Amino acid sequence: SLKAGLCADEAWDDNALHFSRYPSRGIRAFGTIYAGWGLSPLFYQQEEFLRADIGDFKDLDDFVERGYVAGFDGAEGHDLLAMLHTWDTCDISANPRFEGDLKAALGSIRAKTYLMPCETDRYFTVEDVARECALFRPDVVKMLPIPSSWGHRAGDPCRRGQQDQNSFITQKVNELLAEPS
Repeated sequence: SLKAGLCADEAWDDNALHFSRYPSRGIRAFGTIYAGWGLSPLFYQQEEFLRADIGDFKDLDDFVERGYVAGFDGAEGHDLLAMLHTWDTCDISANPRFEGDLKAALGSIRAKTYLMPCETDRYFTVEDVARECALFRPDVVKMLPIPSSWGHRAGDPCRRGQQDQNSFITQKVNELLAEPS
């Protein structure tokens, strides 16, 4: 897991539950693990990382190093742990109003909502999002998977090579905004 990779660094103090110094090996492990989850197997099988519009990567190792590991260089280990904790514990229904009833919490949303997982996302799978979509009021939600092999990174406006995904998202958001209230 990302947390296990990060906390395997010798700077992690199991007793105090914090890093005693910058966890350089843990950060490197975090970026390497993330590379395996951030993009889909299809992205790697088709060697899309070699496309000129994505970058000037020589091979898979170069892509992982410069496309992922370097992206986390300098990251604060405690911030990454906080992000992971948020992912693990975030629950819109965990409050006195909904008392853990996710269907009631999602059903209370009145704003028009598009849920747009990437069809190859390994974090937020289409199947998982479809289950959550069924908990919303049907008149406010629509699920629109992003067609892409980019997995979790689909539609990232800061990444090269994602013009198709960005166009898809922009078109769908414009359609949503054009709907009558």
